[in-house]
Amino acid sequence: MSHDLRTMHEYKGWSELYDPAPIEWKPLIGLQECHINGRLVAFMENRPYYCDRGSVRVLCELPDIDHQDGFPRYYMSEEVGKSETEAFLRWRLWRQRDKPQGHRAMAQP
Repeated sequence: MSHDLRTMHEYKGWSELYDPAPIEWKPLIGLQECHINGRLVAFMENRPYYCDRGSVRVLCELPDIDHQDGFPRYYMSEEVGKSETEAFLRWRLWRQRDKPQGHRAMAQP
């Protein structure tokens, strides 16, 4: 089965996302917006210092996102939140996988 956003009903009108493009974060007061080709696709907001689920929360603006995708997502670190959000977007939009950190090839017998 092919994964092409051009043919998926929920992505009609989202042509900025059809082809792989850089993912950019724009800092604002209290949050950071995540854009692809100028289109807002997610944002990360700071949480109060006393929150024990994480210091930042990420919400996704893509169409057809539901509880199965696990949003909102909570992170203790902005860097980890950005990295995981970018990996999710690359997979969800373009089926690009990130190589896991610390990944080692299995030894051949």
